[in-house]
Amino acid sequence: MKDIFLATILGLLFSLSLLMKWRFNKSLEILSMFGRPAASIFILSSVVILFYKDYHLTGLIAALLSIYLLRTIWTTWPISEEKRIFEDISKDQERWVSANSIDLQFANKSVKHEAPIMLLPPDPFPEMLIFPPTSQTLHELCD
Repeated sequence: MKDIFLATILGLLFSLSLLMKWRFNKSLEILSMFGRPAASIFILSSVVILFYKDYHLTGLIAALLSIYLLRTIWTTWPISEEKRIFEDISKDQERWVSANSIDLQFANKSVKHEAPIMLLPPDPFPEMLIFPPTSQTLHELCD
């Protein structure tokens, strides 16, 4: 009974995701960070565990879902160099978004720099000499 219930829920979620053309982008990207072979082992081992625990209907639907996920993983990022280039381009493009760049925020005047307030101001110090000294300052120094 529990197997039928889980299979129904998993089947509904899978069919809704196919109908709405929702691509498991974020979760697949996280899985592909470990590498495509590791992601494949993880997905297929979860299907094997379902069959081992006697959830045969759920395992069948999970096997269909795993075929879809594995096809997406192995075709989305065919070469890891392409993935690295894609990530570098996205990082480079992010600096032109004003929410991410402090330079653009200063240019747009959406951020202002205020001088810091000192909690313990320094002790006052005597005036410094100015070069060239005035004749009055020289007279005071020579006395």
